[in-house]
Amino acid sequence: MLRIILFGLLFVQLRCAPAPFDCKREDVDFMGADIGYRTAISIQECIDYCKDTEGCVSFTYRDSTKSCWMKNKRGGQRGPTVQGGLVSMNMDCTDTKSDQSCLQENTDFWGADLASGRAINLDQCETFCRDTRDCVSITYRSSDSQCWLKYNRFGAAGPSNKNGLTSLNMECKVAPQNETCKRIDVDFWGADIGHVIAESLDKCEELCRETEGCVSLTYRASSNSCWRKNKRGGQRGPTVQGGLVSMNMDCTDTKSDQSCLQENTDFWGADLASGRAINLDQCETFCRDTRDCVSITYRSSDSQCWLKYNRFGAAGPSHKIGLTSLNMECKVAPQNENCKRIDVDFWGADIGHVTAESLDKCEELCRETEGCVSLTYRASSNSCWRKNKRGGQRGPTVQGGLVSMNMDCTDTKSDQSCLQENTDFWGADLASGRAINLDQCETFCRDTRDCVSITYRSSDSQCWLKYNRFGAAGPSHRNGLTSLNMECKVAPQNDTCKRIDVDFWGADIGHVTAESLDKCEELCRGTEGCVSLTYRASSNSCWRKNKRGGQRGPTVQGGLVSMNMDCTDTKSDQSCLQENTDFWGADLASGRAINLDQCETFCRDTRDCVSITYRSSDSQCWLKYNRFGAAGPSHTNGLTSLNMECFDVKA
Repeated sequence: MLRIILFGLLFVQLRCAPAPFDCKREDVDFMGADIGYRTAISIQECIDYCKDTEGCVSFTYRDSTKSCWMKNKRGGQRGPTVQGGLVSMNMDCTDTKSDQSCLQENTDFWGADLASGRAINLDQCETFCRDTRDCVSITYRSSDSQCWLKYNRFGAAGPSNKNGLTSLNMECKVAPQNETCKRIDVDFWGADIGHVIAESLDKCEELCRETEGCVSLTYRASSNSCWRKNKRGGQRGPTVQGGLVSMNMDCTDTKSDQSCLQENTDFWGADLASGRAINLDQCETFCRDTRDCVSITYRSSDSQCWLKYNRFGAAGPSHKIGLTSLNMECKVAPQNENCKRIDVDFWGADIGHVTAESLDKCEELCRETEGCVSLTYRASSNSCWRKNKRGGQRGPTVQGGLVSMNMDCTDTKSDQSCLQENTDFWGADLASGRAINLDQCETFCRDTRDCVSITYRSSDSQCWLKYNRFGAAGPSHRNGLTSLNMECKVAPQNDTCKRIDVDFWGADIGHVTAESLDKCEELCRGTEGCVSLTYRASSNSCWRKNKRGGQRGPTVQGGLVSMNMDCTDTKSDQSCLQENTDFWGADLASGRAINLDQCETFCRDTRDCVSITYRSSDSQCWLKYNRFGAAGPSHTNGLTSLNMECFDVKA
């Protein structure tokens, strides 16, 4: 009982705790946003009513009528206004005066108004802002005590010069200036979002940092003119202009790596801007200062500087005396010596020709050119052809005096364990030509886009590159030809999947001679669409098929072995086997099976088979595509029926 009394006293004490009376706004109305009205004998009782009312965050009280208006918005609907005889306050109140170090005299933050009205002085206007939801800045006119409360820092369009107005942000954000980012005697022309008078470059920078969307500026000290801009480097990039200072707000003044500087080279086209720069260093600085600039070309004879939005310009580097070009970021990958193809041409698929003093330089240019994936180089003429296709347009060909290579090169020789002698992968040719030997033919395939297999004839060094494993129709016997898949896919055979003395008749997609069942299986796995096979060892005949179990399902046939490639040899659950029962109709196929187990196996091996009926008297097996046949189970002596999947259904 004592605990209850003590808790009650504590509750009353907390509920009646005095309000922070320094938050009271005398002679101020928080008009609107009312959620309740009560008569209160004192302002403390009005505070208590607000505390006890869901959603109440502020109130206004009139002592003369004991009226208490409770509100659901800080500062009411429109913000505080001067009104004698009223007292208002916010329940959540930190009465800390704003930092006025960034107060701006003779400056307007035009627009973005939350509310406006009379305030006795600037301090009260600032207090009104603190008391109003979403207020972040103010403008005040002392001549008529007008106060504007604003929801955007610097108003709608940033500060502007206006005599008689004073403006202030509730939170001052002045970032220290980076001295190295100042560009003396440089103009960032255009992309202006506002002009204002600022007594110094520091002040101009501060105004830019506090203006929404301002990323750069230009300042003229002689007239205190400050232009704020929404684009790095202005609209066209920096230009030389005496008496101006420009800078980007986001500035890392790190000089570019010039190790990839190219003398007597033009990066023609893809220009962002052009103009005069005192020297190459300034041209490079102009690029760093300009949005989207990634490379430059500079001509020292007339100090002309071109800023570019594409590495190497529009079409890659070209030889031009008197020009110097540079990428802002150097990307030179080490060359893989094993990827060089000596006396080989990657003919066609050219995206540009340029003079390069070495193969290393040609490789560097390719790596730096958009879309370049391979190259061919002739040292005798320093000719460099860059290409947009691995192996060129038609694949590699033998050509003395040339060196070719792919940029993306893993020079790992293919596994030749599946090489097939006296075998043709006919058709599906990507390209054909001469190769010195089978190894070079295999290398040509690795170097050619989409090549997955080859056929080679040593008698005349003919090499065929193919886009399909085993060619167009699978392997066929042909003396003098050797064929190979780049990737050997020989899955281990599942011996339990072999069906001895069983034929998967029909659904053939090809016949070939194979020296073993293992080889027949390998050929099936490597042939598009092959899902099953039948093999006769006496004649080494291999029939590949596109349907599980062949066209009609398995049948007993001595001397043959059949199997499905996708084989899980799990015996069906025979707990639902039904003696003296016929699943009449819905037959996929019928034929002889040695016993019920083989009939069940035949069903598992046949596409769409879901049930069987078996007659042991003459070993007849019916495979069915419907559970329980066409019309459901019926009683017939001597027949046994089974569903491949048992479902126990409660009656």
